[in-house]
Amino acid sequence: MQWILLVLLLTLGCVEQQKVERIAGEGIVITGLASEEKALYPGDQFRVYATMENKGDKQAEIVEASLVKYGSFKPLGSVSTILFNGHPFMPPDLEKNTRGDIDQVDWLLEVPATKIGYDYPIGIEIAYDYSADSTLSADLMSKAKSRSGSESPAPESIGSSGPLQVTMRTDNMVLNNSGERYIKLDIEVSNVGSGVIKDDSASCPLGSVGCIRRLDLYVPKGDAIGSLSVSQCSGATYTKADDGASTKVMFTNIGILHSGSTWLSCNIYAKVDLDASPEFKNTYVFRTYAIYRYAVSDEVSVTVAGEQ
Repeated sequence: MQWILLVLLLTLGCVEQQKVERIAGEGIVITGLASEEKALYPGDQFRVYATMENKGDKQAEIVEASLVKYGSFKPLGSVSTILFNGHPFMPPDLEKNTRGDIDQVDWLLEVPATKIGYDYPIGIEIAYDYSADSTLSADLMSKAKSRSGSESPAPESIGSSGPLQVTMRTDNMVLNNSGERYIKLDIEVSNVGSGVIKDDSASCPLGSVGCIRRLDLYVPKGDAIGSLSVSQCSGATYTKADDGASTKVMFTNIGILHSGSTWLSCNIYAKVDLDASPEFKNTYVFRTYAIYRYAVSDEVSVTVAGEQ
């Protein structure tokens, strides 16, 4: 009778599917780490199993699972494995209510003859390429427009929710009487996740605890009446390039400090033809896109019981 009732409930759609959610500040998460539950003795072989899932908002690339801490235990095989080789590790799809990609990996190890009667930690690391983006909409206006009571909301930076957070901030965007202004655009880059940003560049600044491979800033050029141009930037090595309707500023080898964050900054020159538009007001959208390598880690303890 209970089985028939369950079938009816499923048929009628009364059993609600669990809602899939993302985890803010995370990308790939280690959801399980365990060793074989058996008594271990010197010379025994055993496996360590790890499961992982993409719970962030971006796809991961080049996902590598590595055995990074195993003392004098002997790995029987490669200590590193590339997962989903050549394919992205997809995030959850909230519209379809489907979970992000999940995978499992295991390592075979051998207990050395000298390990007797102690607990030993086995550590793993999951490293992957991830991305972050952000947008900032800000109003540039003439003094006449500002005095007329045309208030604009404070610019708010909106960004992706992975382990790397990029936040843009800007100062007053009211033009002077000549229709000019230098706008200071600050970019805060912060590690808000539970892992570390990998230093995968030989050019990473000294004293950094991680290095972001690249961050691109897109500054709109505007039009013939109101134009923006990038004059100078600081915080990391950069180059500028024309990108159609925008100027693209490419920062590279951005060092993350021990505080977990760093700052980039650009001075942007704004020029408006006030004769053509004395009550000028226009919204400009600034965008960033960053790529970086991130890693999360975990440990499991194994016990060597002693001699058989």
